[in-house]
Amino acid sequence: MLLLGACASPGADEPARASLAGAETTAGAQIDPSPTGDGPVAADTVDQAVSDACAPVVPTGLTEVAQSAEAGGTASFWASGRRWAACDVASDGDASLLAQGRGARGFGEGTLALTAGPVDGTMRYAAGGRLPWPVDRIAYTFPDGYAAEARFVEADGATWWAVSYTADGTLGDPSTDPSTMDPVVVEVVGGAAEAFQLPWESVQRSE
Repeated sequence: MLLLGACASPGADEPARASLAGAETTAGAQIDPSPTGDGPVAADTVDQAVSDACAPVVPTGLTEVAQSAEAGGTASFWASGRRWAACDVASDGDASLLAQGRGARGFGEGTLALTAGPVDGTMRYAAGGRLPWPVDRIAYTFPDGYAAEARFVEADGATWWAVSYTADGTLGDPSTDPSTMDPVVVEVVGGAAEAFQLPWESVQRSE
């Protein structure tokens, strides 16, 4: 872990947040992606297809509390008491478990780890979970220079986050050897700024 000497600016804009908690679930409801494809999306309904795709991969006994969509897919968040899980559903409908836990988990390689899987001939990278404490920004900078900003959702008395990147080029090629690539750098900005390097060996691959 690399500790940076920067602090969040008190005057900085608050990150965009969208709350879908308590929304009526409607089968086949459509959540429109943001115009740029990289921001949070507010909606009055959740996508039942996403709920159905995540249900088999999240631990039993949890209930969906929120969703957050972007152009390449949708993150789904589940909870029951202190237990929670985060799931990602790509645009092709494949679901991946991003993280699960019980109560607060601090930031580190395990809680920030990426899940990767092929989708429509390219690769999709995603991460997410439940915030252990308030932060202003989470950003993943990939070896190709793309910076993916996390989306935040407030639901079930907690703040949830998700980040995703449907890549092209070298990172989008499923045959690329991860050992040839630089680590992903993750910045977490709150009362202070921390930077973490995620080696590609830590990326969980789904088929």
